[in-house]
Amino acid sequence: MKFIVVNYLRRPAAYVLAGCVCWTAVSTPAAVTADRGYDGQHTLDGYTAYALAHNPGLKSAMNTARAEKERAGMTVSLPAPMFMAGVAVTGGARLSGVGVSQQVMGPAMMFLERKAAQQRYEAGLVNVELNAADLVHRVNLAYVMLYETGRMLEIRKESLALLKQYEESARKSYAAGQTGQSSLLKMHIEIAALEDAIAADAVEADSRRRELGAVMGVDALYGFPFPDSLPSYLLGGLPAGASGGVMQANPALREMRMGLQAAQTMVRAARSAWVPGLGVSLEYMIAQDNGTMNAGAGPLSLGVSIGLPVWSGSRQAAVRRAREMGLSMDHAIEEMENMVAADSVMFANTVRDAARRSRLLSDVLVPQARQMVAVMDTEYRNGMARAIDVMDARRMLFDLEMQQVEAQVRQATAAAGLMKLTGYAGAEGGAR
Repeated sequence: MKFIVVNYLRRPAAYVLAGCVCWTAVSTPAAVTADRGYDGQHTLDGYTAYALAHNPGLKSAMNTARAEKERAGMTVSLPAPMFMAGVAVTGGARLSGVGVSQQVMGPAMMFLERKAAQQRYEAGLVNVELNAADLVHRVNLAYVMLYETGRMLEIRKESLALLKQYEESARKSYAAGQTGQSSLLKMHIEIAALEDAIAADAVEADSRRRELGAVMGVDALYGFPFPDSLPSYLLGGLPAGASGGVMQANPALREMRMGLQAAQTMVRAARSAWVPGLGVSLEYMIAQDNGTMNAGAGPLSLGVSIGLPVWSGSRQAAVRRAREMGLSMDHAIEEMENMVAADSVMFANTVRDAARRSRLLSDVLVPQARQMVAVMDTEYRNGMARAIDVMDARRMLFDLEMQQVEAQVRQATAAAGLMKLTGYAGAEGGAR
């Protein structure tokens, strides 16, 4: 299932619907209904798969795309014929004839109508990609934030446990007159501050779980466990496919470009409205009481009509409106391109800087801090260091560990942002 989870967004827009359907079929045994919560694998891939199969917003976008597909299919045939009936009022109202009429589009208008409908359908498919990329991004962020909260809570609880051990030792030293009251009071203050931070983390964890449940479409009260780690594709440097081609791959830009093409097609369609229209009608004439027909010599009457545009003002207004819509979308695309370019550079720089910071902490600073804590523990047991000195060393280690978590979260968040810009869902190990 992982291959489907990660790769369908990289395929052409026409395969997005099929990818979502395939996803639903594959994930059915592991997924459960919303009233039971979530019963699948507690991994980012598992959460993402469930969200893409159950999120209402994505289903809405898929239904809209299907509707545009049906609309595009309708333009292949002629417009629906109209029923007509005639009533004679001479000597009393009576039915004089019935028939059907059909307006026939010119070849140019028919071509433009088909093209516009196809462009709207393709834009709908890209909109599905855009919604899917946004949904994956929201799941990524919720998962990363839940990981951050869990790690901070774990570090603070460990710090509190050790601090209470040193507080007990300092209490005995104070009773024996071996340490001052100020050291004991300082420990009390730090214990109270840590307990308050832990309580705040518990509230934050509840909010993060509710956020993840809302994105996935499961029970908001479901207790998602804290992730043990972040997936490698969020921490492995720049995501595959994110270093180039953002302007071409960005779903929002692609949708806007298709909208611009549709607007240009509408300009041509508005201009072609000046071409006279052709109408065909077939009427069955009902005989009068004296046996004669109301019109013509036979019961069937075939008519051909040509419609000439009369209100030039409305036609010109339609052309101007379509042209202004095209210009508006052209400017909107230019602004979006500038924003996407700036965001891609910002996210890439953040990924590189956070990765550098994370390596420094994990490879140098945290190991050295742990070594210093070990030395201070040995000196404290040998009477060469005070409890307050050991506590300071422990505090430095915990601060560095929290900085390491913050750097990982910063890198993962920026990597998720880059993936959203390219419409790329990510994959463990970089599979595409």
